Amino acid sequence: MAEELKIIDESQLEALRELNEPGEDDIVTELIDIFISHSPQTIDLLKESIQEQNRQNVNKLAHKLKGSCSNLGAEFMRKKCQLLEENADTLAWEEINSSCTEIEKAYHQVVEILEQKWRKPAA
Repeated sequence: MAEELKIIDESQLEALRELNEPGEDDIVTELIDIFISHSPQTIDLLKESIQEQNRQNVNKLAHKLKGSCSNLGAEFMRKKCQLLEENADTLAWEEINSSCTEIEKAYHQVVEILEQKWRKPAA
């Protein structure tokens, strides 16, 4: 039986946090802020590409989201993006749309965890 992917690989965030220098802004919070500010636009562009049936853009946008997820250890969402990226050329549009919905749902789960547990308030 395959191991279920965690929504967030907390060990990755802990390792990143260890890189913080005294007196500097928290690197994890900075990455979270970038993820939260950029990902919704990318997801919206992904939806537009699906409506336009543009497989090349679907592939590129899934790849972009996958990288953002990797930076934060958002393993479940990363895997969803990877599967869409790898299969964008062959899936039916209904399946691609369903994958996008799963990615968006995963995004909201990731944000909830990051904001509640990992994002430090501004000093």
